[in-house]
Amino acid sequence: MPALLSSDSEALRFFVERDLLDEDHGRVQNVWGLPEVERVIRRQLEDGSWRYPGRRPVRYPAHHYPLVETWKRFRYLVDQYEL
Repeated sequence: MPALLSSDSEALRFFVERDLLDEDHGRVQNVWGLPEVERVIRRQLEDGSWRYPGRRPVRYPAHHYPLVETWKRFRYLVDQYEL
């Protein structure tokens, strides 16, 4: 437990204190405003997707790589920050 509480990750400390120690440190929405969350969201495109970062040319179907990248980013935000 001390290793988790001494982490540099503010989100990790919040969830450890909330879920393991049953301490109330505010709402989870405070975690959503952290710089690491905003960095991921800033790269979101207008249509709600994320661009595939690879250098491969997009092959058939054309929507496959961006769709996979969008699900990866979405899963990360939900898993790490309960977004």
